[in-house]
Amino acid sequence: MFIMGMPRSGTTIVAEVLGQHSKVVALIEKAEHYPISPFVEEKLKEGKVVVQKMPQRCLRLVEHLRQFPNAKFILMTRNLMDIIRSYKAYPNPAALQVEGIYDPREIWCAYINSILPYLDHPRCLHVRLEDFILRKMETLKRIFNFLDLELEPQVVEFVKKYVKNEPLKDYPLTASSFQRFKVSKNG
Repeated sequence: MFIMGMPRSGTTIVAEVLGQHSKVVALIEKAEHYPISPFVEEKLKEGKVVVQKMPQRCLRLVEHLRQFPNAKFILMTRNLMDIIRSYKAYPNPAALQVEGIYDPREIWCAYINSILPYLDHPRCLHVRLEDFILRKMETLKRIFNFLDLELEPQVVEFVKKYVKNEPLKDYPLTASSFQRFKVSKNG
């Protein structure tokens, strides 16, 4: 299972929440295990769901869909203005580059364009960070239903303790609103 999303889009908190489940192993930016390693293979043989997230590889959804035909993908999005604010507050914004792109607006547009055709794909679940923060339980149920896992009490407790109602604006990032940000290959 992969969590796809550009840096500062909520991939870490979602991976940490999923990692609280008894049947899930969350590998948060563990390059030595990405996308597959003996450790990952061992956990899969044990019947675990291995969750991986590497925001710097967020533009590779198509490649991953082909390479891992049994994998599921959570496609994280966050309002562009909130991402820009988060980039500005980050101690080393250069570390957030994606495939040689440093401007969060360019990364956001490239990422949105890359996931747009797959928002309704049966192996993909689109999760807005705003929903994850503001509608925690509803969003958690959607995620765990998508993964065919029961929502365990320790996951709910972790979310209640650590996922706060941050002052995020609740922007409607839906497929139709993505269209106005779609950029052509020529710019």
